[in-house]
Amino acid sequence: MFLKNTNLRTEPKHIVFLSQLFLLFKFCHVCKADNPMVEASEFGTEAVVKTTCSVCKKENTWHSQPTMPGSGIPAGNFLLCMAILVGGGSASKVLQIFSHMGLGCVSLNTFFKYQRVSIGHTFFYMYM
Repeated sequence: MFLKNTNLRTEPKHIVFLSQLFLLFKFCHVCKADNPMVEASEFGTEAVVKTTCSVCKKENTWHSQPTMPGSGIPAGNFLLCMAILVGGGSASKVLQIFSHMGLGCVSLNTFFKYQRVSIGHTFFYMYM
């Protein structure tokens, strides 16, 4: 699939269950051997999957999100914080909803850190 629009804000995003994501890692993407060792972690809204193949010994790390240009911040983390801010929402309420749903999310401290450090500088880049 080729995306015409490369704007991270307008690119479609989806909720993905970890059990379904693991189906994509049932084989080594280098040598095609079955059942590599798979480890998953999360960084806020980003899923990170590391695979290690017992046959070819290759390690691969996959990130569910691109990073914001120039910052290294996972785009979903940043965009969630930005959307809460520009939508006039309550960060604590949105994060509580995510928690009740079992969705990976940034902490309230991270929300305020992004607000202080990044969001003000990036607002004009994304929305103007």
